[in-house]
Amino acid sequence: MDAYFQVIAEANAETVEELYMRKKKGVILTEKLDAIFYERLAPVIDQREAWGEARGKAAMVLTALRKKFKRIPKWIEKSVLAMSDPIALESLLEHVFDSNTMDEFATALQ
Repeated sequence: MDAYFQVIAEANAETVEELYMRKKKGVILTEKLDAIFYERLAPVIDQREAWGEARGKAAMVLTALRKKFKRIPKWIEKSVLAMSDPIALESLLEHVFDSNTMDEFATALQ
């Protein structure tokens, strides 16, 4: 049964994710489905959500840099986009506002 559900879940990832989001809002599933969600799917979906949050914050950092300094060196853009920690990206956004030059920001980035 577990293998069957796994194949179905992988083939219908979007539907399964919608079910999981409903589960987070209090929708009750069967015990077996609850166990599968928490053991296998929850970490994957939570990781995707964290990745999406990081992408959003990286975009905010880059937008703020462009607004303040007009041009961003490619290596800085790549470094910001490579970051996956939303908290570090928030801190980096503060450095955009505190930096008077791109060199100051680059120092904070390293």
